[in-house]
Amino acid sequence: MLPLSPSRRATLQALCSRIVPTCPPETDLRAAVEARLAEGDPEVARQVAALLALFGHPAAGLLFSGRPRRFASLPPEAQDACLRDWETSRIPLRRTVFQAFRRLVLATFYGLPESHAGIGYLGPFHERAALHPWEGALPGAPSDAEPVARAPEPALPPAPGTVTPAMRAVVVRGDALAGETRIRADVCVVGTGAGGAVAAARLAEAGHEVVVLEEGGFWTAEELNEREPDMVARLYADQGARATDDLAVSIVQGRTVGGSTAVNWLIMLPTPEWVLDEWAREHGTEGMRAADLAPVFARVEAETHTRCVPDDAHNPSNRILLDGAARLGWSARAARINARGCVRSGMCGLGCRYDARQGAAVAYLPRALAAGARVYADVRVD
Repeated sequence: MLPLSPSRRATLQALCSRIVPTCPPETDLRAAVEARLAEGDPEVARQVAALLALFGHPAAGLLFSGRPRRFASLPPEAQDACLRDWETSRIPLRRTVFQAFRRLVLATFYGLPESHAGIGYLGPFHERAALHPWEGALPGAPSDAEPVARAPEPALPPAPGTVTPAMRAVVVRGDALAGETRIRADVCVVGTGAGGAVAAARLAEAGHEVVVLEEGGFWTAEELNEREPDMVARLYADQGARATDDLAVSIVQGRTVGGSTAVNWLIMLPTPEWVLDEWAREHGTEGMRAADLAPVFARVEAETHTRCVPDDAHNPSNRILLDGAARLGWSARAARINARGCVRSGMCGLGCRYDARQGAAVAYLPRALAAGARVYADVRVD
């Protein structure tokens, strides 16, 4: 990304000061946003630069000051009025521009250490002791019937698909490919998420020669440092900024070995029976009724060690929901999660450095690799 022009930089500085008016004066939020753009997708950076030129045009200030003044030269109250106008505008492009700036600035700010005290962020779990009852291993005897760890740490044998250092070494990173590379296989699987990893394991174990291509990177447990700026940039599509064209809906999508199963919150929800019935009735699906898929769901749950969250593992918020629903006579139940030895770090969205999450990279890719599949990371398919 080319450096921003002085006028666009001034517009970005003004936007940062109004979107986060409580930012500590010693924090150069504008520089942090620029650095985030420079490290991301060049196309996204170009789009933001173009939006800065649009937003900072003197015509934008004409509406709020009566004179054609750039956004950066408007007084703070006029800048706030301008932002509110764009946020609630009937013109979709205006709302899109506002959301683009708001999300970019806030995501950058909340990743800075200077913001942590104000929001109560305690820092990476692996660098500190558990500070609350809802963190760390639970008391009691370890049990393979539960997804969480209990103290003392459970001495359970590794799951069949556990990622070992030897298997980690089999994954080829894109920067290791030099020059033209020709690879032949029976099957090429694009993506290593919930669909691709399962397909790769099934096909490889059936005797096919399988190659798996992943656009995102491959990160070891030690590289998952539980620091939001680093992990969002490494593990998420568009550095976590992916959204619909109008930016009305965020798309939280993984971009790493394991896909979105590397950054989700472990909840395993079988498709409800009424939804399957609706698909069959209105869309003509075949072989996808509840009775048809019950054994498929059961197999996936077994392979991903999906278990019900034990009653003593809930945090206060979840406890209130469960108890309140029970008093009101509402239907509510604890979630089922795909975990083994979860230490309740609360860092699920930043990858699991404890290999407790039984996602695609742990439950299926090692099986595919053991059956002879080849996995390439940091490669893009066009």
